[in-house]
Amino acid sequence: MSYSTNKNNSVTPTLDFGRVSREIQGLIARRRELMVFLGSVFVGLSLYLNNLLHGGLPPALANMGKHAFLIYSILLLILSVILAMRIIKLHGGMTINGVFYSKIILEHGDSKADPIKASYLNWSGVSTGLFLLTAVDAALAAMLCALAIKLVWISAAITSVGVGLILLGLFLRNHHGSRTFALEYISNAVIEPVHSEEIEDHLAHSLQDANQDMIGITGFVGLILFSVMENLSGLGDISGYKYDIAASQITSHGPLVYSTLALITAVVGTITYRRLAVAAGELSLKLDSTDNPFSPMRLTDTALGYLMLCVLYGISLHLLVYTIIGAGNIVWSLEVLLNFVMLALYPIRMWQAQRRSHGIR
Repeated sequence: MSYSTNKNNSVTPTLDFGRVSREIQGLIARRRELMVFLGSVFVGLSLYLNNLLHGGLPPALANMGKHAFLIYSILLLILSVILAMRIIKLHGGMTINGVFYSKIILEHGDSKADPIKASYLNWSGVSTGLFLLTAVDAALAAMLCALAIKLVWISAAITSVGVGLILLGLFLRNHHGSRTFALEYISNAVIEPVHSEEIEDHLAHSLQDANQDMIGITGFVGLILFSVMENLSGLGDISGYKYDIAASQITSHGPLVYSTLALITAVVGTITYRRLAVAAGELSLKLDSTDNPFSPMRLTDTALGYLMLCVLYGISLHLLVYTIIGAGNIVWSLEVLLNFVMLALYPIRMWQAQRRSHGIR
């Protein structure tokens, strides 16, 4: 984004493809690092909480165990809120530069590019999914903090929902502002000359980013799930804890909260993965028109990655269903059905993308 001055000394906005491309790649790299940090925060604080509950601290810090959940929830809440704000800012940058990129390639001759469509909020996008997971973490941390200071369950639930809604409101407000700014900017912008080689290089980098993001999402979902399983395995041995939250409440409601978080993470991960798989296929076609990336029944590396996510989803689903209902034939039938639906969504999505790539509606 830059401005130039014409002979009448009036300032005209300009769009330079190289600068926009570098901005997009930088934003994607920072977003990927934030996803890794979010997973690390959850795992690290979970291990810290486990040590607090089981008296694993040295004598000098032993009194911290009396406020285990308060300390854990405050740390998780602060870090989650800060992370959410950073993701909001990154999402705004992605929205602005996405509109700029679409405008440039539209002027370059790509009739399928649509700056208006590029400005819409993509609920299955990586930035949106990462924000929603961070907002869920912040909301759960707020509820835990409220319970740790002896608020009743209804007040804690209201606090949790309030934190989540405030963050969501900030996210939507920032997206609207970024969208408005970008569309106003391109309405009078002068497009700097761009060569086909620059666009091809950007597409190649974007394809690499999409593949790396798919691997990162799989790792992130697995990290959260295995951390949840480790935490659940430690909740059965805290009968002696009687401080900020009673042990009976922890053992009664902890498994439900943890398994719900694992399932939400897995569902968001699969949705985002499918979106990235389609984006990677579209980029492949732009680089090589003879490629066939959307074959629904072909066992590609991308399909195997989605299969791995489905396994993580199945484990998360089993934890939640077993926690709520328990074992039984009906429960197994329900789990099999839901796992089949999740598994079938990938070939269906690939089939839809294949038809669209062939101009079939």
